[in-house]
Amino acid sequence: MSNAGLKEALGALGPSAGVRFGEPMASHTALGIGGPAEVFAVPESEDVLVRVLRAAMDCGAPVVALGGGTNLLVRDGGVSGLVVHVGALKSIEASGCEGGGSGDEVMVRAGAGVRLQQLLAYCRREGLTGIEALAGIPGMLGGAVAGNAGSYGTEIKDVVRRIRLVGFDGTVRELGVEDAGFVYRGSSLAGAGVVTEVTLCLRCDDPAKVADRMDEFLARKRSAQPVGERSAGCVFRNPEGESAGKLIDTAGCKSMGEMGIEVSRLHANFFINRDRGSAGSFIKLMDAVAEKVQKVHGIRLDPEIRVIGK
Repeated sequence: MSNAGLKEALGALGPSAGVRFGEPMASHTALGIGGPAEVFAVPESEDVLVRVLRAAMDCGAPVVALGGGTNLLVRDGGVSGLVVHVGALKSIEASGCEGGGSGDEVMVRAGAGVRLQQLLAYCRREGLTGIEALAGIPGMLGGAVAGNAGSYGTEIKDVVRRIRLVGFDGTVRELGVEDAGFVYRGSSLAGAGVVTEVTLCLRCDDPAKVADRMDEFLARKRSAQPVGERSAGCVFRNPEGESAGKLIDTAGCKSMGEMGIEVSRLHANFFINRDRGSAGSFIKLMDAVAEKVQKVHGIRLDPEIRVIGK
């Protein structure tokens, strides 16, 4: 890859590509951790994103798609190649909403850069039901769909109908839910390109009832998880039939910490960045916790958090 060639190619796209060099990833992750991105771009539209990705392909540059930076740990050495941020893609449109009766379907088209809690606020205001259980989950819609975000028995795949994706070669595709390869807390989308827009199938309901359910789920989440703390969400996947948080807790790991990173005392599957912790410290704590759970319970914990960078 030619670094100079990539910078020149993206620079030629002008301000619409939102290109920056050496951008600190710590400014774009929920943990506040991460070294610099070699090249960072915030395309203002899907058309510009297509040109950005084609330029990266022509230069042989690796590409990482970024939304809200949740469920993500960026190593201290930063990220080589191009990081594409979808934060400018934040439109929301609904069809079938006005005058709809209770239970009627409403199709909501939303950009990948819409924050999940912004979408929930829209549903609260418009009286749309289907994703109340996702209240309190941070991040952006594109990442939530690529990671199949879920809570309290609801997964976002349950309401997804169409996904607009720009492949890393710049090809635009329209996918059905059956094409996304959804699994528990994941999909095939992250390896295929950059999600730009999602169509969700929700239903009309009384706005007051929607609000009450959202408030109930949020209260439950706040009582059980460190909402508002600097964390990346759940660190480890739940083994089949088990709770990773409970395994970590009963293995005696809630007292553990590593150079500014500590296991949450509220929910043991959340690690908190208390004091300018590093990715190296976070990974050391992950390894130590997994080793202790293996020793006490004989169960191997697999990461749910995505680790990138050098």
